[in-house]
Amino acid sequence: MKRRICAAVLTLTLALPSGIVFAESAQPEQKAPESCKEDVKKFCSNVTGTGDVMKCLKEHESELSKACKADLQQWMKQHLKEQLLNKY
Repeated sequence: MKRRICAAVLTLTLALPSGIVFAESAQPEQKAPESCKEDVKKFCSNVTGTGDVMKCLKEHESELSKACKADLQQWMKQHLKEQLLNKY
């Protein structure tokens, strides 16, 4: 069981640097990193709901600031890791 979890986490960790991966349904308490504040204003100001903001940021991935993109990748690694650990 632990091997499967480790393999899944490793696979996701290796896949993330090539692009930001987003879960289809973000939890309401999830917020975009502070470094994305300006990007949210610029690209997603008309979007409501945290999950929709995260999807909007994904749609504008190539246009995001370097800091926002890096923080989103780190956020997703942690979020996916927590989801996998909570699942098993």
